Amino acid sequence: RTDFAIHALTATATPDVQEEIIQGLLMGQAGHERITHTGNFVRENLIFRIYPVYKNEERDILALGIVHQLVNNKERGGAGIVYTATRKSATRLARLLRDHNIAAQAYHGGLETAERHQIQERFMQGELDVVVATSAFGMGVDKAEIRFVLHYDHPASLEAYAQEAGRAGRDGKEAY
Repeated sequence: RTDFAIHALTATATPDVQEEIIQGLLMGQAGHERITHTGNFVRENLIFRIYPVYKNEERDILALGIVHQLVNNKERGGAGIVYTATRKSATRLARLLRDHNIAAQAYHGGLETAERHQIQERFMQGELDVVVATSAFGMGVDKAEIRFVLHYDHPASLEAYAQEAGRAGRDGKEAY
């Protein structure tokens, strides 16, 4: 049978990655039509804020305050993800949040696979309010009601920032 369709879906692939996918799947070859649909990152329900900080202690206090406020706000708050650059800072910040009565867990590539799956499942089921993670967290996480994404450290790239920030508010409700 020769009539079939190939669909390749991605949320934030750069043009170079899109072309790599197209070539890798042989899309548009052998007389088959290729149709590409793209959109933009703009989502009206996402609210972006930037907070300048000058000392690590100040950053910890600010992050703790933001997370506490958003987790505990009954009308606008809820679960969230805090992204850090290192495993060490993810572990340290998750401990700081737990010490302040926020159900948080660190997630990074240094954890055993079973532990990572357990943390992700607990987050998806609402047992954890916050996952403090390196960029290892997010692929396959389809929790629509994430109310915030906080970048504790600078993301690795603009594409990473867009991908990580886009995990908030997938239910269409206001998210930060």
